[in-house]
Amino acid sequence: LGHVGVVGALCAAGAPVDAQSDGGETALHRACRLGRDACVRALVAAGASPRLRNARFESPADVCGSFEGRVQPKLRQAVLRALHLAAPQLRCLVLYHGDCQLHATREGHQEAPERVTAIMAKLTSARIFDRAEVCVSSDFGPAPRAALLRAHSEAYVESVFALAASLETHRLEAPVAFTPHVQHAHAKGLTSTAMPWEVAARSGPGCP
Repeated sequence: LGHVGVVGALCAAGAPVDAQSDGGETALHRACRLGRDACVRALVAAGASPRLRNARFESPADVCGSFEGRVQPKLRQAVLRALHLAAPQLRCLVLYHGDCQLHATREGHQEAPERVTAIMAKLTSARIFDRAEVCVSSDFGPAPRAALLRAHSEAYVESVFALAASLETHRLEAPVAFTPHVQHAHAKGLTSTAMPWEVAARSGPGCP
């Protein structure tokens, strides 16, 4: 399996690139184990799946540089990089948007925008991850309501939309603490027409 010319000839002749051994290993598994980065690229280019798993539920990425119970770190790093470059769908996608920096907090708060900056710096540092392993993107639009409902309760989503609509109407000068208002909306059953500051305005001074 170490000769890329033989691999290319077999693939061109129609050899099944995803054929598995009794242990579930594919040719791509073996190339990754043995650190044959040129063979890794040739196999992926010929259509070999980087997602197939062996009998131990290991993917080709899992076994990079691992042979006969031993892992060679430098070999693993090199062949894993070759695999990620050949099959970019394996890269970890990190979605990040500049609007995160608009989140206003008090100084030193755990949700301060500086935390996001620090996290992104760590993620993109070559000392933590190889650059071929991570893909950072801000190319995405606002999530539609239907997508939000797949991750959050309807009550939570509606309260967030109600808060956003109320802020668009009232244009408050000071920042609004998000979490307390969402909690208040849940506790009081408030709707988009009754945010906390609106209740106070309708009830008059001194009223809860």
